[in-house]
Amino acid sequence: MKKIFVDVETTGLNPKTNGVIQISGFIVPGDGRVVPFDFHCKPLTIDHVEDKALEVNNTTHTQISSFPIAMETKHRFTELLDNYINKYNKRDKFIFIGYNAPFDESFIRVWFEKLDDPYFGSYFFYPSIDVMNLAVFKLLERRDELENFKLSTVCTFFGLEVIEEQLHDSLYDAELTMKLFNLLTKGEVLCP
Repeated sequence: MKKIFVDVETTGLNPKTNGVIQISGFIVPGDGRVVPFDFHCKPLTIDHVEDKALEVNNTTHTQISSFPIAMETKHRFTELLDNYINKYNKRDKFIFIGYNAPFDESFIRVWFEKLDDPYFGSYFFYPSIDVMNLAVFKLLERRDELENFKLSTVCTFFGLEVIEEQLHDSLYDAELTMKLFNLLTKGEVLCP
């Protein structure tokens, strides 16, 4: 099973009106390797940039204006994906894994659409795996002990080290997500 752990940083919370500025993660192609990736990109001219979102992910307008254009970043991202799967084979896709995966998945799907690429589904199986849901399942009897269900809070609760200054960098968040997934599943195969 080919897995991809993904996290995005965005210019807001709405994938239709806001844009992607960082997409990062880890490809686990099933052969023992773990391959990191980390791409930045300028939001598209149609994407609204919210100051509060930039504050959360510690990014400035000056920084995002220096990022590569979105089409270049998407090309580099899909070129990387193409190294591991055959997008023309319906059975050869990644399992998309994230913390609050629907958020990241929807931003990447809409990002593809905005860049006139209808082939998001050629790369990723549906549905994705949401590590947040795995965590809440493990915490059915203890959910009330957590003040919130942010990635950092849940990781800390399960004993994972969290470096606060690195949160909201999508590569770091994807790393925490992968560690939490591995802890929650204990490396178990998800299906026989």
